[in-house]
Amino acid sequence: MKKENKCFCQNKKCTNQFHKYIKSNSKYAKVFKLYSKIDNNIKHDISRLNLKPKCGKGCSECCHQIFGISEVEFSIIVDYLLEHSKTQINNIFEKSCEINDYIKYTDPIYYNKLKSNITDGNPVDWLNSSMPTIKNVIPEGCVFLNNNNECSIYKVRPVICRTHGVAYCRKEESNKLCSKLEISNENRDEFVDLTAYENEINSLFSFKYERKMTLRRLYPIFYWFCMLKEDNLDLYKFRKTILYNRCASLSESEMAEDLLKAYGNLS
Repeated sequence: MKKENKCFCQNKKCTNQFHKYIKSNSKYAKVFKLYSKIDNNIKHDISRLNLKPKCGKGCSECCHQIFGISEVEFSIIVDYLLEHSKTQINNIFEKSCEINDYIKYTDPIYYNKLKSNITDGNPVDWLNSSMPTIKNVIPEGCVFLNNNNECSIYKVRPVICRTHGVAYCRKEESNKLCSKLEISNENRDEFVDLTAYENEINSLFSFKYERKMTLRRLYPIFYWFCMLKEDNLDLYKFRKTILYNRCASLSESEMAEDLLKAYGNLS
């Protein structure tokens, strides 16, 4: 009997189907596997340590915050939408444009940062200035927040959504997560320790090749869709871009080498 080749996503229904163009050693596949490891670690430690996370189902406050995701995470979301939510894609583009217009009006400084070319900028400067200038929130929430305050792409939600309010990834991490929750040295034992994954999480936007490193810019989810619309790209066309194919076809070292050749030490 011929042995069945399972997809890297471990979904039996996906065997030789939806992810057939994704290389098993690609950056895309590595991030997909990271999602699973983080989820399993959180689930295991909550049970093992008898933790009771205050961040629970039904609260969507963090879904109204602005945060950035990597190109790899966005690529994974695109594939999920094309597989599960084709009828919602136009609506998602519309919502994204509405949020974009809101940010342009309420926080023009931050909006201009999103629009600016940072290729020749200081990586520390643009990483530190990647958040809104003012304490800004998205009134209607993330484009994937449904009417029941649930995430419509929960299975492929980005790393920040998987860990926010439940775990910490850096030993010295200390900040106010929302109006109801903060993390500090005093309450760190109430959160799952994911510091073992810090390098893997950082590699979502940083790529090392030999002794050189290239950093990739993080964008808010809504802005990724706005950039596609600005370039007249639908999700099918996006999957034919160099950006997507780097994620899907190249290993992490190959992707880093390709980026360094194309952009130097920063893009």
